[in-house]
Amino acid sequence: MRLRRSVGTDVEKVFAMHRAVIGLNNCIWSDDYPTIENVETDHETGSLRVFEDSDGTIIGSCALETENEFEDFHGWTLDGEHCEEITRVVIASEFQGHGYAKQMVKLFMDELAENGCKAVHLFAVKTNPAACKTYRALGFETVGEYSAYGHDFYAMEYIIKEE
Repeated sequence: MRLRRSVGTDVEKVFAMHRAVIGLNNCIWSDDYPTIENVETDHETGSLRVFEDSDGTIIGSCALETENEFEDFHGWTLDGEHCEEITRVVIASEFQGHGYAKQMVKLFMDELAENGCKAVHLFAVKTNPAACKTYRALGFETVGEYSAYGHDFYAMEYIIKEE
């Protein structure tokens, strides 16, 4: 398994993966989000990562938030420079339940740490206990709660320890 930056041919595949999980396993995504424009922007800004197996099959993807839509949340322990927010975490439906999300997010966290990141943030929807469990197993702590788009989220943070 490896995590890599997206290439242009990944955009449609990632978007199709987003569409395929709508309504599954407590996923709150809809026909309105995420959009193809979200995926294109993630790719164009260099924030989209693709998780693939040794055969090159795309198993999942995640991205860095380039525009903080929850900018009025102020509960982070560390905020500002050298902090990143992971968003749009998805594992293809046929690969869910095997720990791939944990592997993928861990690889992304490692990459961020290598690039000087001090804290990783994310918002996990409360109605997806599997995702919340995954993030907690990676060491994320809940630092607050936030409501948006008709859903309640946990604001989760991982402080990167300096070695």
